[in-house]
Amino acid sequence: MSLIVEFHSELVAQMQDALEQTGAIVTYAPPLPNGKQPDLLCILPTGCVQIFEIKTEISASIIEAARDKYRRWCHQLFVVAPLGGFRFLLTETHTTNIPPASSDVGFIELTPEGPNVLRQAAFRAILGSTMLQLQHAVKTRLDRLERLGVQL
Repeated sequence: MSLIVEFHSELVAQMQDALEQTGAIVTYAPPLPNGKQPDLLCILPTGCVQIFEIKTEISASIIEAARDKYRRWCHQLFVVAPLGGFRFLLTETHTTNIPPASSDVGFIELTPEGPNVLRQAAFRAILGSTMLQLQHAVKTRLDRLERLGVQL
């Protein structure tokens, strides 16, 4: 396993642990109906669906790509990066509105103390038909894991 893949796996595990401590249901995300697979899918006790895309590096194009792939499938979308990951963009642009078209995407920086929300994700309703597709994808993933004997 490469160092970048290993580092990414550590970041995903750190974020998952922090989310589970809040009482949320967290899973490695199933492939969505659009064929894309985010790093983590979280369902809060309120029913809010959140997607977390974990990145080892950050750029405006990475944030935009995450928005294009995943925003439709969740109430809130967060891009997560290691400590210092967002600093370059924030310092360079003097704004958290990076890129402007993705102002509804939240930013989380993973610190040794835990996640630090730099920008809260906007809450957005999910269409009923989209929610049904998402529920089916999650159920299919959970059924497959159960058949494989994986305990959740």
